[in-house]
This record gives sequence, structure tokens and C-alpha cells, in this order.
Amino acid sequence: MNRALISFLVLLTAACSCGRPREAYVAHVEENAESILPLSLVSVAGLRQGYRADARMIFTGTATMDSLIIDMVFEPGVPTKFVRGRYRWTQAGQLMTGDLMCRVIEFQGGQGDPSSVGGTFTIVREDIGTCKVYVPTTAMEHPGRSAPY
Repeated sequence: MNRALISFLVLLTAACSCGRPREAYVAHVEENAESILPLSLVSVAGLRQGYRADARMIFTGTATMDSLIIDMVFEPGVPTKFVRGRYRWTQAGQLMTGDLMCRVIEFQGGQGDPSSVGGTFTIVREDIGTCKVYVPTTAMEHPGRSAPY
């Protein structure tokens, strides 16, 4: 390869990676500001079965016993279609549940290949308002027999 092509590829890679968060996060959204909540993504598990896929994302508190569990169903394809989602959020010992809304969902992988899922999701809670959940496309672990799919 010549130097100009290598330089172009390096710049293209850098440009494509800028501006996009690399780590999952949960943020409280007020007007145009986001404040990141102390939750970390610890697990993404799921399974594709034909035209349907299920996924579970688990976040846990970094300094607390809080947890957020997101379960979703989607249909892989072009584009991938979000079917439905629910969340269970335990915060300060209280359990809150509700529907998950999807802004963007990304899915990669075939039926025989390892699959990955990610996206941007919205949770609306009566007590704190709107929260944004971002998960970069992440490989799904096989859920095993004990998973609720």
C-alpha cells in the first residue's frame, strides 16, 4: 500500500470513531443535559431463533446495590425491528418496572454466528423522569437454561 492510502485509512478510522461513546451508560435527561448515573453494564445475554431474538442487559450500581435489568424482543433484519421491551430497576431498595422505548437498535450476526446487540433506549419513570440507556453493539452471551426467555 502506498503512504497516501494508509494515511487516508487511518484518518477515516479516526473520524468514524470520534463522537461515539465506547462504553454503555445510563443517564438522567433534563432538557438538553444528561447526567450519568452510577450504573455499569455487566452482562448482555440473548439468543436469536429465526426471525426473532431476545436479549437481556444487566446494569449494576458501581457503589450501591442498585440494578437495572432490561429485557427486549426484536426482529433481526434490515432494518432491525424493536418489538417490545421491559425494565426492572431496583434503586435504594425499591423496585420499579415499566416499558422500554427504543430510539435505535443495532443487531449483527447470523443464525449460526455469535450475535451482537446494542442501541439507545428510553425509560420514563414517574419519580425521576426520563433516562437514556446507551449500549454499544456488544456480543451476546448464550443465556443458558435459567434465563427467562
